[in-house]
Amino acid sequence: MKDEIAPTLPLNETEIDQLDDFLTSDSAPDAAMDVSMMDGFMTALASGPNLMMPGAMLGWIWDAEHGQDLPTFASADESKGIVGLIIRHWNCVNDMLNDASVGYEPLILEHESDGRVISVIDDWCEGYYKGIAVDRTAWAPVLAEHPEWFTVIMLYGTEEGWDELKRRKNNLDQHQAFAGSLARSVQDIHRYWAEQRRLQIERGGIPGVMAQREPLRTRTEGGS
Repeated sequence: MKDEIAPTLPLNETEIDQLDDFLTSDSAPDAAMDVSMMDGFMTALASGPNLMMPGAMLGWIWDAEHGQDLPTFASADESKGIVGLIIRHWNCVNDMLNDASVGYEPLILEHESDGRVISVIDDWCEGYYKGIAVDRTAWAPVLAEHPEWFTVIMLYGTEEGWDELKRRKNNLDQHQAFAGSLARSVQDIHRYWAEQRRLQIERGGIPGVMAQREPLRTRTEGGS
């Protein structure tokens, strides 16, 4: 009997806040993702056609525009703590997507307006779209075959989509319906690529790997 591997412990609210505070602080580059955008980005990577190594993934989290700028950590302990939270969340996203019994839920922030809780999905969708954009050619088959899975991601995650949303002038109920549809779309996309990878392995192939990024630095390693 094989030993069962325990699922990764999800970040609690305090840890999510700690990570988001760092990503939106002066210690991180101006183009760093916030925690919701990071979750969307990780979800696309975990579901996509090719693998991205953790170092490359971190590069895009620190600098969503170019994947190059790096944070300046106050100490090695801070670096270890923040990177540890990111990698733990990455493992948790993979666990949720691969375990159908758990059920996937995107990490979407919320705000209250006129006594109603509203889902803030633009950052998450922008992150997911970034995960597509860094490997756009490889994603082309599913984008062409199942564009309906990407409707909300494209509407809220791209400039063209936002222009379309302004023209549509959807009400709040439609917005919340869009938010509620994301988990199902993510699961459909993940199943698609999981099947493609299975077929690839059966043919003797192996998944491709995207490029690695430069290592992190701290303030004591040539940083400011």
